[in-house]
Amino acid sequence: MKRRMFAVPRHNAIEFNIVVEGDAGAIQFHFMSIDSRDPGIARLVSDNGQFMSLGVEMHKKTAKGEGNHEHCWLLNAPCYHDGTSLWASETVMPAFISGGCDAVYPLLESCYRDRFLTEPA
Repeated sequence: MKRRMFAVPRHNAIEFNIVVEGDAGAIQFHFMSIDSRDPGIARLVSDNGQFMSLGVEMHKKTAKGEGNHEHCWLLNAPCYHDGTSLWASETVMPAFISGGCDAVYPLLESCYRDRFLTEPA
């Protein structure tokens, strides 16, 4: 699996993205900081860090016409897209705060395997 982290300006803030991607699709953790003046992650997750939004997004590659996004910006292909803010706020963000990207990648990789590589019963 390919791991990557990138930040993009969005709505007078900075959106941070931590992504794992494989042949079946991608799992993306993202959060948006209110403080767009300081791109340093350490400040963004301080004790009083301010976040506008966060979530974990699942982007599963599909054939044309089979997904709910005909052009996924992350995969550059059609995808079925779903997400959760609850798991992001209760599990992934605390892992990020305590261990940074190195703590988040294993969570996203496990989610990738569960969502994309496990056959339904």
